[in-house]
Amino acid sequence: LHRFGDPGLLLGQGQLIAAPLPLIEVLIGRLQRPRLRGAGEILHPDDRQSVDWLVRQSLASHDDFAADYRVIWPDGSIHWISALGRVFLAADGSAERMEGVTFDITARKRDEELLRRASAEMEARNRINRVFLTVPGEGMYTEVLKIVLETLQSPYGVFGYLDEMGDLVVPTMTRTVWDQC
Repeated sequence: LHRFGDPGLLLGQGQLIAAPLPLIEVLIGRLQRPRLRGAGEILHPDDRQSVDWLVRQSLASHDDFAADYRVIWPDGSIHWISALGRVFLAADGSAERMEGVTFDITARKRDEELLRRASAEMEARNRINRVFLTVPGEGMYTEVLKIVLETLQSPYGVFGYLDEMGDLVVPTMTRTVWDQC
């Protein structure tokens, strides 16, 4: 858990001037001492636009800010941050600054991905089991291949087995693979 803010996102006439990210940078080892800099320098390029939009929406609506996004550490590794921020208003009711906290959620994101993959694999295995139990004859190979290709998100594939003599039997393959043979 790290606090960002002091003085928070600095605003000038409704425009974002700069974002102090010292604790995120200290967290990732970029700085030994806090300093003011633009947020875009450490944000993952694929997340910059969405984070910018969320911050601007929060500042315009005066609503709290919440986002998960990636940052790039000095060693080039990508880490996930969860940020929660609150807009503070000036005496005239305009947004003056944003303060909040950040959490390193890299381990959680990694665990979520492992769980997603394990769940997808279990679902594929269950679907294949149902095919073997319900689809008669050679038709089962085509159905199993469809499940495998869908699970692997691939247009290419063959499905076969070794017969009693140890020979590879390939009763089905995708048209793309067949056309390249």
